[in-house]
Amino acid sequence: APGTLISINTAPLAEKTVSAPDDGSQPLPTTLGGVEVVFDGVALPLLSVAPTEVRTQLPYAAGGITSANLYLRIEYSNGAVIATTPVAVAIVSSSPGLFAFGGSEPRAGMLLHSTSPRSSDADTSVNADSPASPGETVTIWATGLHVVSAASDQMPRAGVPYSGAELTFTPIRAFVSGQPAEVASVMLPETSIGIYQVRITLPASLSQSGTAQLAISEDGFSSNTVTFPVRESQP
Repeated sequence: APGTLISINTAPLAEKTVSAPDDGSQPLPTTLGGVEVVFDGVALPLLSVAPTEVRTQLPYAAGGITSANLYLRIEYSNGAVIATTPVAVAIVSSSPGLFAFGGSEPRAGMLLHSTSPRSSDADTSVNADSPASPGETVTIWATGLHVVSAASDQMPRAGVPYSGAELTFTPIRAFVSGQPAEVASVMLPETSIGIYQVRITLPASLSQSGTAQLAISEDGFSSNTVTFPVRESQP
């Protein structure tokens, strides 16, 4: 989807591993470690480059197309330059992806306690030592959401830390272990690049203890499923 953060896996191509500065103020570079990613003739902003993986962000302006060509251009320290064969990239209105830790699917989600009956849980990670409670609000992070804004000067720009006004998104639905859950808020935080903050209120009827599953959907497109620990509901 427009504005999505993506990873490009390759054969060994780049000479070194390097990441762009992440200080919340500088735009991302379009050349990093001698590597460029060209998307329909436009060089994309780069988050990081490694010999077999390149991380970048698709342009928000890609909302009016359904497909594009993408290739890598690499300039080596010896002066040699190569370009990969272009590949086709399908573009859709929304392609939500939830951030999670490594491992096999479904992976453990990166969740925070947004509100909690215990004040010590506020703004802390949801984990085995601090599981979520039925009815509480948790924060998750996503990419690939569908931004809708009437004012063009408020639209985010790829590779640029966001500093605009509050954005409007198409409706997002959330499901926790098969139950609908309220989406309390969706936003692109200030200084963020392509990472959206989504706050979800867990169903009060979530009575299970152990592990729950969470997914969201938007525009008919579903995200990956992530897991998180839940404490037993108290009578």
